[in-house]
Amino acid sequence: VLHTDRSFLPRAAAAHASWNYVADPQTSKVAVTYSMTRLQGLPDAPYLVTLNPRSEPRGILHDVTFTHPQFDAPALAAQAELPRLANTRCTYYAGAHFGFGFHEDGLRAGYAAAARAMADG
Repeated sequence: VLHTDRSFLPRAAAAHASWNYVADPQTSKVAVTYSMTRLQGLPDAPYLVTLNPRSEPRGILHDVTFTHPQFDAPALAAQAELPRLANTRCTYYAGAHFGFGFHEDGLRAGYAAAARAMADG
């Protein structure tokens, strides 16, 4: 949820950070609020993104649901075939789908593709 509700930040302004969290000790649920204002160098208005909000934020600008990929057996089998695509007609492939679907997997695949391309000269 992208919003402008300052109540999702720590009460003390000195405690505001790019990433802020609050945990409910009774349910173990965690809400994370990150400050787009800080992360993107935006003007003073608080542009905040909250994941798993404990209550409905005020000043909602955009609401979207994100999910992480879940790889099933057919996806893992297809993933094992990806290396066969490499170096086909001077084409190199990279992406998070070469790993577990996270940014770091995409970065790792990008480095590997670049190394293959440079080795092929």
